[in-house]
Amino acid sequence: MKKNKIIITSVLLCLLCNFNYTVAFSQNLVPNAGFEDETGCPAQINEVDLANGWSGWGGTPDYFHSCSNLSAPLYGVPNNTRGFQPARSGDAYIGLFTFANFSTNMREFVGRELIQPLQPGTTYYISLWVNHAEQSLVQFATNNIGVRFSTTPFSQANPDSVNNQPAVFSSSVITDSINWVVVKGSFVADSAYTHIGIGNYISDSLTTIQNIGGPNTVYAYYLIDDICVATDSSYCFPEPNSISEHTPFLLSVFPNPAQNLVTIKLDHSAKSSEKLRYRIYDLHGREIVTGEMLFGAKTTIDTSSWPAGIYHLWYADDAFSGSKKLAIVK
Repeated sequence: MKKNKIIITSVLLCLLCNFNYTVAFSQNLVPNAGFEDETGCPAQINEVDLANGWSGWGGTPDYFHSCSNLSAPLYGVPNNTRGFQPARSGDAYIGLFTFANFSTNMREFVGRELIQPLQPGTTYYISLWVNHAEQSLVQFATNNIGVRFSTTPFSQANPDSVNNQPAVFSSSVITDSINWVVVKGSFVADSAYTHIGIGNYISDSLTTIQNIGGPNTVYAYYLIDDICVATDSSYCFPEPNSISEHTPFLLSVFPNPAQNLVTIKLDHSAKSSEKLRYRIYDLHGREIVTGEMLFGAKTTIDTSSWPAGIYHLWYADDAFSGSKKLAIVK
């Protein structure tokens, strides 16, 4: 009896070990993937190091967090020096340029250590969410923003560089400054890589560069959120495949301009059992209203006490996010 008990216990322990190994292996290998965990609130350029575990790997990449909304609003969320953009999730994101017109192959990179090294021969699924910044000086747009892996870290003293060997990158030029666009792909590890880098690792001569602004444009600059690396595609690949696809529902805001009342209507869709999240911000980035509504429903908001001006309505479900401008008149 005693021997059988030992055997059964050993089998259970083995099963638990295998279960824990599977769970640990099928996870996002990028810690602080949305840059929420901070060691301080950003107040100037080049403070990516305040996003716990991340560091600048070249240039002067920027960190934006809602904790700076009052103390340093130029580096807050959703309003900051680069324009207006709510985080895809949470309260933070980083920003970097993928091209600059004053020098060849000028780049900014960020990077960090992974939870565990990649296993050679294993397929990894990778995604990151990208938004083109609104600021007038950054109205170049490019393709090729993506991810590379390395066995050593880089720093601003020992910067990373263009090597034309990203693991995953966007072949399309990203110009969307409203919605978050997913860049995704798969990669078979050929080494036990320990670190991940983010940026445009492809040379200017192989990068498509578009000027979507004017003569004062200097940079192509992108905001980045929610980075994922996993062996299970469901961890990193959203459905639908890209947030840049047309919205699967019609959201109406009326009247607009509004005075005392504004109604948000969400037309019925196949996702009628799911909820839409929404928030309304003023031009200072302060959250005025937050809520949820079912598909096929509408909600009316009392705006009689709001000062006249422009407000931003941000909305999202599990696969799509967007924003609308709302004008209040008195």
